[in-house]
Amino acid sequence: MNPRSLVSFVLMFISFLLLQILFVQQISLFGYAFCFVYVACILFLPFDISQINLLLLGFLAGILIDVFSETLGMHAAATTLMAYCRPMIIRLLTPQRGYEERMDISLNTMEIQWMLAYIGTLTFIHHCTLFILEASNWSLFFGVLGKTIASTIFTVFVLIVYLYIRKSKRN
Repeated sequence: MNPRSLVSFVLMFISFLLLQILFVQQISLFGYAFCFVYVACILFLPFDISQINLLLLGFLAGILIDVFSETLGMHAAATTLMAYCRPMIIRLLTPQRGYEERMDISLNTMEIQWMLAYIGTLTFIHHCTLFILEASNWSLFFGVLGKTIASTIFTVFVLIVYLYIRKSKRN
């Protein structure tokens, strides 16, 4: 990764964390669907990032959100699990011809169907983990599942809108 890309990703990482902490944390749809845009810190990292760096960044992003939302490590656990699953999901979704290692994860380089599957799957993993930890009771399974699905749809929608805005600025 060249220095310019590194600075770009550091700024993106900080921007999404600040956006989550200062603004998005207060937003919910009907008190049921929540948006966690900070997951983009992990989703939009380049393909060629090492697994250990990915896990460290996942933990760092999650623990920073935990500090500001007083959630005792739940975000750290969910984001670290999402970071752990990311390479497997990318391998699962990669076509036979593969992708270039230094390829950007954006709408300029990927198709919308791939982005929806990629973002949706990893966001679902994150949200499901987070809400199960929050509920800590399997009798609330259907409530957790509904909250997970609603929040996943909300977060994916916001991230896809962000990607379209980013794409239109680059064109």
